[in-house]
Amino acid sequence: MLTGAILAGGPNDTFDGTLKSFLPFDGQVIITKQIHEMKKVCSEILVVTNQPRSFLSVVPRDIRIITDYHKQMGPLGGIHAALSLANRPTIWIVACGMPFIDSKVVKYMLKLRNESNCQAVLPVLAQDPVYYHSLYRKNIIPEIEEGLFANAGHPSFLLNHINWIQVNEVLFTKNELDPLCLSEITTI
Repeated sequence: MLTGAILAGGPNDTFDGTLKSFLPFDGQVIITKQIHEMKKVCSEILVVTNQPRSFLSVVPRDIRIITDYHKQMGPLGGIHAALSLANRPTIWIVACGMPFIDSKVVKYMLKLRNESNCQAVLPVLAQDPVYYHSLYRKNIIPEIEEGLFANAGHPSFLLNHINWIQVNEVLFTKNELDPLCLSEITTI
């Protein structure tokens, strides 16, 4: 099993003044939909946010709400917090504005990770890595800290510092996986 982590607290996590996590989608708010899908493959789920009180009345009590150790460091700070506090060695990281996350895709990515023993598995679409809906191992915390101390708040910093593999369009098609799971609310 995995730890799932929803990054839900940065300045880009609102849409028309509402936290993306709380936007209605298919009859429920996005975060409820995400938690339901994550529970299929995750024994633990974290919400990483700089607004923890906003989530208390929305998420079930078995979901841990955490904040960044390193404030104002962008998504890399959120990934660092999730990896640091996760109870499992592999963490499925998603962004709060991703209503179509798919546990079937993550099962395939975990299979690749186990076969290659890499530190991360990222989807790559049109030659661009997708940093969310990705798997990361806890053993990349030193590389993340290096990035944080260098003021590199974006996960792209990691790609030159860790052993990672990609799941590209060919693998999505070959394995009958739907790349819609990588869509964020700003791209729908």
